[in-house]
Amino acid sequence: MNILQKLSRRGHPTWTTQITMGPVRITEIPGTGRGMVATKKIAEGILLLCSKAFAVVFEEKSVPDIVIKITDKLKK
Repeated sequence: MNILQKLSRRGHPTWTTQITMGPVRITEIPGTGRGMVATKKIAEGILLLCSKAFAVVFEEKSVPDIVIKITDKLKK
């Protein structure tokens, strides 16, 4: 069972990893690495990227444990 399923079973709302992207794409940029580039002219105020939080921390002392758990999950 993954961490999102565990959180959902504890009475939390359903968790998703939805990401919304505007007129942009991720591409390889020569000499720099990966980057986000526009796919068309972008007017001021247009949303480019939006993602739900994948971790919420309420107590400062729990930050290191959560970071370790998330890092371990992402490595798998």
